[in-house]
Amino acid sequence: MKRKIVAAAAATALLLGNTAMAAEKPGQWYVTPMASAIWVDNERLVDDDIGAALSIGRALTDDVNVEFHGFNYALENGRELDYWGVGADVARVFYRNQRISPYVLGGFGWSKKNSDPGLDEDTIYGNLALGFLTDVTSNGSIALRTELRYRIDHDSNDRPDGSRGSFRDLMLKVGVQIPFGQPYAQPVAQRAEPAPPPPPPPPPPVDSDGDGVPDSRDQCPGTPRGVTVDAAGCPVDTDGDGVADYLDQCPGTPAGTRVDSRGCPITSVINLEGVTFAFNSSEITGDDRGILNEAVSILERYPDVRVEIAGHTDSVGNATYNMNLSERRAQSVVDFLVDRGIDRDRMTARGYGQNEPIADNATEAGRAMNRRVELRIIE
Repeated sequence: MKRKIVAAAAATALLLGNTAMAAEKPGQWYVTPMASAIWVDNERLVDDDIGAALSIGRALTDDVNVEFHGFNYALENGRELDYWGVGADVARVFYRNQRISPYVLGGFGWSKKNSDPGLDEDTIYGNLALGFLTDVTSNGSIALRTELRYRIDHDSNDRPDGSRGSFRDLMLKVGVQIPFGQPYAQPVAQRAEPAPPPPPPPPPPVDSDGDGVPDSRDQCPGTPRGVTVDAAGCPVDTDGDGVADYLDQCPGTPAGTRVDSRGCPITSVINLEGVTFAFNSSEITGDDRGILNEAVSILERYPDVRVEIAGHTDSVGNATYNMNLSERRAQSVVDFLVDRGIDRDRMTARGYGQNEPIADNATEAGRAMNRRVELRIIE
């Protein structure tokens, strides 16, 4: 009978081992056919022998299994003891996800003993075990289970003299543990939405004139390329005369000095060189207007300055006529400056006729130079 049980356990292991998965996961069931060697308590007066066991269980968590087991032994020594039972165990499994998973187990059960002659007894037993589950296939489809189990039969009257007591047996079991069924559903990890791309960097500030100062802060837009500017975007004026360094032809002018548009000191008489009039005319020409804009610039820069516009003629013609012509020329310049925004009260027009020549009236070139207008600073 013993041989049949062992053979049946081995056949079951081989059959199930080809069809199931190993190393049960939480939620899965498993079946474990095992062959068992038993070292019986000496007071049973029977020989050590082998038997078969079968466990069916379920993995409740990553750490805990519960299972039901059954066993059968046919022990002999002049008398035959047929010993079988069923029970329930709880196992604490360590490192379930590793190739080798040790475990400890404890439980209790009910057993039945039949012996010759005439013994028929039911008993309660308890057991403790230490074992290992080892994956033995490349895909983890079978776990080899090896276990050393210690069992105590209580209130047995199996002693030869018929007295009651307890027997302590030690068993070594070897089998295969084969999972089946579906594991617990694993929570689906929520896929994190990808972070939105960062916003594009703001465009660089606009600097239309390329002076290094953004237009939003540039108080002097349109500065020529290459001109050194200050934090406000205005051309640097080192000597503070109101004429930027790149235009200043007289750098280093002392502070407070009145200068013209070139940055050079203004004398008491400013000859508007180039403002010449046609013979016997007080009309301002197009070329004259560009030069007179210099006078506008000076008067705008120094709003407290009062000037006399002095008109002159050459020596050709009657002196009285020339005096009147020079006054008309001076008045033409005053009118031009007023049109450009200069206060008329800051200016007086006076004609000097031919009385103050600056060139020789004997030549055409000299006479052209004498037909002129000057700005004379009064205060």
